[in-house]
Amino acid sequence: MIYVVTSIVGLFLTLLLVFVVQKIAIRVGAISHPGGRSIHRDPTPLLGGLAIYVALVAISAVALFASKGPVVQELWQSKWKILGALLGATTILIVGIIDDIVVLRARTKLLGQFTAALVCMAFGFGIPAINFPYLFTIQLDAFGGLAFVFWVVAITNAVNLIDGMDGLASTVCFFASLGNGIIALSLGNTFIAFFSFMIAGSLLGFLFHNFPPAKIFLGDTGSMLLGFLLAVVVAGGNMQKREAALMIFAPLLLLAFSLLDVFLSVVRRFIRGKPIMSSDLGHIHHRLMRRFRNPRRVLVVVGLFSMLMTFVSIGTQYFLQNPSIFWLLLLVATVVLFFFVFVLGYFRVDRLRGVLETRREVKFLFSVLAYLPEVLAPLKTQEEVLQELNWVCHALRPFQMSFSDAKKNPLYFYKNPRPSEGERPPYNETYVLLSGDTFYWEIPTQNTDPTSCDLRLAWREIIVLFGQRLQKITASQIDNPTPSDLKTIPTSSSPTLHS
Repeated sequence: MIYVVTSIVGLFLTLLLVFVVQKIAIRVGAISHPGGRSIHRDPTPLLGGLAIYVALVAISAVALFASKGPVVQELWQSKWKILGALLGATTILIVGIIDDIVVLRARTKLLGQFTAALVCMAFGFGIPAINFPYLFTIQLDAFGGLAFVFWVVAITNAVNLIDGMDGLASTVCFFASLGNGIIALSLGNTFIAFFSFMIAGSLLGFLFHNFPPAKIFLGDTGSMLLGFLLAVVVAGGNMQKREAALMIFAPLLLLAFSLLDVFLSVVRRFIRGKPIMSSDLGHIHHRLMRRFRNPRRVLVVVGLFSMLMTFVSIGTQYFLQNPSIFWLLLLVATVVLFFFVFVLGYFRVDRLRGVLETRREVKFLFSVLAYLPEVLAPLKTQEEVLQELNWVCHALRPFQMSFSDAKKNPLYFYKNPRPSEGERPPYNETYVLLSGDTFYWEIPTQNTDPTSCDLRLAWREIIVLFGQRLQKITASQIDNPTPSDLKTIPTSSSPTLHS
């Protein structure tokens, strides 16, 4: 009964807390604006995970200190693990809040994730062994703690990766936590079942606000928090008490959507010559959006997929003693995964040749993007920044690049003098600075090109870097005005490589 009450209280508490969190997000400037990889059209508050966190802490405190019963007694036996999970969740929450407000570097977020996982490990969490039913068991022994840390970091990033559309991560995590609660209950893991059902209920309350069109987003505050909590409860919920071994198939099926997206992203970026940690528009939800053109339909498809994987995961636990049904369920899951990937067009061999032909070009583009922040940082004048832009244009050869001031006076112009034969139709975009100065560029790409999304995003990141540097220079000149004449950089000058 306590599990039902916990879920219902989590639902209504999160439902109400979101209204408060929305106001906080707007006040501190934690807003997601349209553009780039974002699918939404209106500015939307972030920090949604804060409502879920407060609900989880409040319910845990009430359950432990203001209620009685055999379940509560068993929870007290796991009090140190509950404390460790909440401390780890607090650590990951703080990192997420900061990232939603000021945007942290990837390595900083990764450090925060490892710290949160180490906190849990210090309070007794670990994976002593991994059991592959009917096959073999891997004993980890002293490395069980480290295995748990890497598991938590991997799942945290996997959930964070899929949080790119209204309600997507919330839906996937709801089914994963619900299924994990059922499995944990069957194995007698009271503490894990309590947390799992509490998360599931809170997510239902959050989905009321997060369902397309979303009124609030999880943000990194919520996606990393959910990924962290799921990693903890899924590992613990599928742990056999007698053998203290993690039943690996059930967790993988519960998190099938997230792990599949991570795997496909790594393979896709490697083939295209992109950095593994870079962003693109080739995720599963992006492909589903291009196919269905409606976020609600996409959410229904993802929900059905996650629900099926959850049922199969529960089935593998309940039919563990029946090899025939067990392997049949795994076969069904494999077929569904293969069909899902095939329908999304990931097996388009006809596009592979084009991708491989442009791989060197894409690698060079992203190497330029990687070196730009360090090169732009010491530049002190607009002339120096435009000289660097001139080198980039000659190196990457867009169709066209221009930069003009707020009065539309041209300050820089580049046009590719010798476009190669058979170029694809151009894609153009503008980027306006706070001062009113405007970048405009055209690049050779089109929607059907498998690398177009990568190139468009990379070019925008390049221009944003130049724009941010110019804005800092303008701000410093306002604070310390000095007379200077700005010059337009001629495009006829030959590019020189900057070390």
